[in-house]
Formats: sequence, structure tokens, C-alpha cells
Amino acid sequence: MSTSQTINVTYDDFDPLVVYSDLGQWSTPNPQDNPTWYKAPESETGLPWHQATLHWTTEKGAELSLNFTTTQIWLYGALNVSSPSFTITLDGQTTTQTPGSVSSGRALLYSTTDLSPSAHSLTLTNQGDGLGLDSVVLGYDLGSDLKNQTIDDALDQIHYDGEWTRQGGDFFNGTNIYTEGPGNSFNFSFAGSALYIYGDSVQDHGDFSIYFNDSQTPYGTWNARTPCGGTADYGKKCEKLGSLKAFVGNLPEGTHQVKLVNDGPEGDNATFFDFDYVEYTTPSTYPSFALNATCPNGVCGDSASSTNSSTSPSGVSSSSSGTSPSASSTGGATSAALNTSGIGGTVLFGVLGMWMLRKFGLNRL
Repeated sequence: MSTSQTINVTYDDFDPLVVYSDLGQWSTPNPQDNPTWYKAPESETGLPWHQATLHWTTEKGAELSLNFTTTQIWLYGALNVSSPSFTITLDGQTTTQTPGSVSSGRALLYSTTDLSPSAHSLTLTNQGDGLGLDSVVLGYDLGSDLKNQTIDDALDQIHYDGEWTRQGGDFFNGTNIYTEGPGNSFNFSFAGSALYIYGDSVQDHGDFSIYFNDSQTPYGTWNARTPCGGTADYGKKCEKLGSLKAFVGNLPEGTHQVKLVNDGPEGDNATFFDFDYVEYTTPSTYPSFALNATCPNGVCGDSASSTNSSTSPSGVSSSSSGTSPSASSTGGATSAALNTSGIGGTVLFGVLGMWMLRKFGLNRL
């Protein structure tokens, strides 16, 4: 008998899942300075962060939020060691996190693994002198005996409407494709329980929506603009390769028709969308809890639910192109952060990197 598998999907702090309420309150590296670091090991980058990026704030009240539909979530990042404090608001309920004993380096900030199989919203708010987000990990039951397949942007399975331009570069199979302006779209079909859509993000990108099975209601709408910290500066700047533009899991058995539409304004303020490839997961047995992807967030009626159990992310990516966090956690709600001693001098250079010293002033902590 096949056993259902819980897969951990890792989102970088630059991916569209995460929404920052005010980017002027956050500082980040510029991924374009080291464009290949998103797939480089820590031994090359000298940084412990997922894809070598981190969003950092010293502003009390600075917040970020995300919406998700699954039962398990982990947040990884960093905190100011002298006064670690933040709040988590999950589905309207706020709890204050004030870690007293924490570990150095990249750390688990919060986790919970016993949520209901439904749509959830989470807001993370800084209440101390410094908070950083590195990555978000969501756990999904995708069925058993999972097999992943990839559809490149240049293959005939992808059908494009509107004006699209293909380009070469450091992309999957050496190509990606982009469009400018609202209404341009692409569509494809697949049979599976999960879908990943990848592409690069730039400051001149904007909203896009994903529709399933000819529905007029989008499953979700995201913003693909690269969330570089500081004042908004729209243009071909701060490019981040390898972004997970969107993930949809817990899909039911059958063939799914998918349409992605570039949104945003017309005219001089039109925004771009870049697409690299699609990856999808096909199980031998589908999960007992399934979404209805024709509704927002996949929830629009009674659904069967199942009890999930899982270990925390173990360093094995759910997708061939990413790297899952190496920190561990157990069931229930948990918080952790950086150690309250020993961050400075040589250790600081190794852990946070020189760009954090310059941009965040962490040498003054």
C-alpha cells in the first residue's frame, strides 16, 4: 500500500508569495550583483540564507504577509540579538514572540504543523530592533509515489496569446520568454496534484493571475515585481533569477487546464512578466484533501480533510530547482531566533555577509 508523502515547498523572501507592506522599511541585497547565487552553495556565497537573500528591517511595526492553503508552515530568518521580539497574526489571532534562548545563524522563527486544510493568512510584524525573513516553507500532502515533470517555455505544450519575446541566458534549457502589457497570456494542460511556475523577477514586473479549467475567477493574483528594499524604482533593475512565481498543490485527479494572464496597467506604465518553465507533480494515488482551483485560494465548498504528519524541512527540495532549509522543527507552534551573544566581528562577517554590515548597520548592534 502506498504511503502519502508530505512535500515541503520552499519560497524565497523575494518570491511573490510574500507581500511587504512598505518596502521602504526593508533592506535587501541586490540579486543582480551576483545573479547566479540563487543556485550556488553556501561555500561559494559565504551566506547561510536560502538563495543568498534576506529581507531585514529595524523599523518597529514593519510587517509582511502571505496567504496559503495548507496545514503546515515554517518561517526562517534572523533577529537582532539584543531585543528579539515580533508578533505572528495567524487568521486574525495575534501572538507575541520574545525568544529568550536562541541559536546563531539562520534560524527558525515560527512554525505550526496542525492547521486545518483550508485557506489561511499570516502576518509577521517586527516589534524589536531588527527582524529578517529568509524563507517560507509550506508542507503539502501531494499523494504517493510522486514523479515530477518539466515543461520548458520553448516546448509546444505551452500556447501563447499576445506578444511574447524569447531570450537566451542563464535559464532552464538556456531560454525564457517575456511579455509587456495587460491581457497577454499563456496556457497549458497537465495531469497532477501540484504545479510550480518559475521565472525571473524584475522591478518593472507587476500583477499576474492564474486561472484553472476555464474559470472566470482567478485561483490567485500575485505581484512579480522584485521586492528590493528601499524606495520604489520601476525599471529593469534588481533582477532575481529562479523565482518561484506560483505554486498550487492538493489538486484533484484529472487533467487541469491552466491559464496565466499578465495584468497591470496599459500604456507607459505597462508591466512585464517573465516565464522560464513549469514543473508539475503526478502521484500514483492522489491526496484525500483536494482543492477546487476554480475558486480563490482553492476553497469554495466542503472538502474532505485528512490528518497530516511530517518532519520539518530536511534539506531535500520539493522541486529539482530549489534548496529547502536545513533547520528542523517538530509539530505544534514554535519560535526561535539568533543567539543573544557572540554576534560581532569575524562571526558577523561569516554569518550575515558584508552587504548586511553596509546596508543594515549591524556592526553597531
